[in-house]
Amino acid sequence: MELISLQPLWWLLLLVVLGVAYRFSLSDRPARFRRLAVGFRAAAIVLVVLALCRPYLHRPSRAVHVVHLVDVSESVDLDAGIGALERVMELDEKLKSSDSSETVLFGDAVRPMEPEAAKLMLEKWRDTVADDVFRRNTRMAEALRAARLGFPSGKLRRLVLYSDGIPTSGTVANELRRMEKEGIELSFERLQRVQHPEASVVEVEPSSPVVYAGESLRIKTRVSANQPMKARLRLINRGVVCGEQAVDLEEGENRFAFDNIVIKAEDQPLWQVELIPEEDRFPANNIAGCRIEVAGQVRVLVLHKTPRKMRHFKRAVESQGFSVEVRTPLGLPSSLDNLLEFDAVVLADIPATDIPDRSMQNLRRYVNDFGGGLLMLGSENSFGLGGYYKTPVEEVLPITSRFEKEKETPSMAMVLVIDKSGSMQGAPIELARRAAKATVELLSPRDKIAVIGFDSQPFIACDMTSAADIGRIQDSIDSIHASGGTSMYPAMAEGDRMLRSAGTRIRHMILLTDGQSTGGDFEGIAEDMAVSGITVSSVALGGGAARELLQRIARIGRGRYYETMDASSVPQIFTKETMEVSRSAIKEEPFVPVSVDTMGFLDGIDFDEAPFLLGYVMTRLKSAARLHLVTESGEPLLASNQAGLGTGMAFTSDATELWAGEWVEWDGFGPFWAQVLRRCVRKDRGQGIAVQTVEEPGGIRLLIDRRDAALKPLSGIGWDGTGAFEMGGTSSVEIRETGFGRYEAFLPMSEKRNCSLHLVDKDSGAARTVGWRRDYPDEYRLSSDVPESLANIPAFDSETILDRDGVAFTYRPAYPLFIFLAMGASILGILFRRVG
Repeated sequence: MELISLQPLWWLLLLVVLGVAYRFSLSDRPARFRRLAVGFRAAAIVLVVLALCRPYLHRPSRAVHVVHLVDVSESVDLDAGIGALERVMELDEKLKSSDSSETVLFGDAVRPMEPEAAKLMLEKWRDTVADDVFRRNTRMAEALRAARLGFPSGKLRRLVLYSDGIPTSGTVANELRRMEKEGIELSFERLQRVQHPEASVVEVEPSSPVVYAGESLRIKTRVSANQPMKARLRLINRGVVCGEQAVDLEEGENRFAFDNIVIKAEDQPLWQVELIPEEDRFPANNIAGCRIEVAGQVRVLVLHKTPRKMRHFKRAVESQGFSVEVRTPLGLPSSLDNLLEFDAVVLADIPATDIPDRSMQNLRRYVNDFGGGLLMLGSENSFGLGGYYKTPVEEVLPITSRFEKEKETPSMAMVLVIDKSGSMQGAPIELARRAAKATVELLSPRDKIAVIGFDSQPFIACDMTSAADIGRIQDSIDSIHASGGTSMYPAMAEGDRMLRSAGTRIRHMILLTDGQSTGGDFEGIAEDMAVSGITVSSVALGGGAARELLQRIARIGRGRYYETMDASSVPQIFTKETMEVSRSAIKEEPFVPVSVDTMGFLDGIDFDEAPFLLGYVMTRLKSAARLHLVTESGEPLLASNQAGLGTGMAFTSDATELWAGEWVEWDGFGPFWAQVLRRCVRKDRGQGIAVQTVEEPGGIRLLIDRRDAALKPLSGIGWDGTGAFEMGGTSSVEIRETGFGRYEAFLPMSEKRNCSLHLVDKDSGAARTVGWRRDYPDEYRLSSDVPESLANIPAFDSETILDRDGVAFTYRPAYPLFIFLAMGASILGILFRRVG
């Protein structure tokens, strides 16, 4: 016996009142009658209280209730479904009179039926026209849930699932776990799938979801077939066949592609692939599509210290539909907002020393945070030679610059002579130390380096040491601190002494100072060093430096003179100068590019017909970068990598007459650079409008995120929204704000499969068009993989279904019995109180 509620047991406290009444009773009845009367009254109270607790009695039962779930969806062969119903009827005949069963057909819905009527219906479907609406899905999870909730109590619960095992909606595993917890025994009989010849388009995928007018891309498709057959594939846009190919399908999955599809401005976003097999069962799964957003004209900013040299590049790229603006380094936008007006930036023959530190940071943010494209071309002012080692620009490029110096054949000795006078206090001396450390990193183990600081006298921070001992050298550099006056000549003399005894082919000195030095024969010592093969370069930091003196020293010493007002550019100057010393990073010899992995974006460019390039900068590929073209010796020529939201690319040769004199006359020059830039340019033209589409019953929900150029959320926006359907008709979309910068809308779709959604920010005029498409139901996919949760269910066995090994319990309410017993006890209590 079980009690539903224990709360009424508080009423048993009435027994205390009854005991008190008995203790102080003045009745003159015999004691034994009084005790019997009180006892029966107490028993009546207890029985009434127990009745209020709603007691239930459970009795054992070995009766069986069997639920037959029969899958009749399109993917199941109807003869297999009819055979399953025949087995259902055979099993029902073996049930005892106390047993029961239920047959449920399921597809897009759940339909309980008698097995005889269900069999007749399937035979009619097989011989005439089937109910395609009911059969277009396999809602197995919903069917399992309905069966689980419909089991009667008091019987052993058995469920048999007849299906091909391919559900199209819901989570079957959750329902199976609930059944296991509730003690429902399951069996699974896998039905045969449709045996008619059948093929379907499984997936259509473009090489890029956003392209520019004139760009060529690749559209890949996966096709599945249940047996070998011949077929035709057609690529369709705007109802027009844009490509067609005959294919031989093998059983299982097949992959094909439409190459060199040139996107036009008037093309619609929806591109579809249609399959036309020789034999087929379901036409619904023979077409699938993808969306390709066509952006406007590409704007490219090209920076070159001599813009006239980029005239061939500009003319060739503009002929491919681009807008190209060539500027000197001074034309690099100083603000991020102005930089975002361009879709890509090309750095050609621009040293890092010509780019302010703030602009360097903006270029990195432009690529990482806003999806911009950055392309660097090779020259004596690019990569490591241009001083880009360990700069923000190098962070987004696919190559690293340290490799150039490691390729050097002759060994080198270098002395850094650094002003550490009091005027260098703070950031200047810190940046000078950082520049010296970067220089050490660029040297090869065969090289040597010494570091001398000077104020009123020389301070040897590091004597001439092998660059292989990089740790000790960099620790020594940290010992340089600013203080004292400025006397450069003794430090130069000490450096001259070290270089003369170094014993290397290349010997070089770099001077850095921000002030005026005390006297000395600077021209004489520079000339003596030049005669003995030692070169000298100088760096003037700030407006107070001895510019004329430093210029003369660099000229006489056959080195280079640098002048900067910004201490933050000192590391770039030192790294550029280090690479400039030997020029071993440049390899000038004719070669033909070799294609290794074009990723589809260079398809159609015949590199076998390309003329020679005459030189390149030697670099090393980063681990996460993709290599597309190499030189004949295997060096990187064209590489790219994903840098945050944007793309960084590097072409280690040139696009001018310097190394590409024959290329500028090549017919493929324009198409090549157009395809490279299209790979690189910023793809998101939504002007801060991000849209996510989520399919829901009856339509699609739009989740909109609105931000300004600085990525700050924008609230209180007024919107215009319109949905245009593929087969005609439009619908307005009501957009409401759900959070700071977040908006939401719902567009009813009913049975419509494709639409375009146009959203306009009425406050700023920014607009975004997104597409949505609903593929054909999963029921028509030729999948044969049964989920693991179903595969682990025991196979169907009629003996197991009818097995009585188990006990079920039926529950009956017992409170009427307690009420009758309480009434009897009350009557007996009255009798013993009155009689006797």
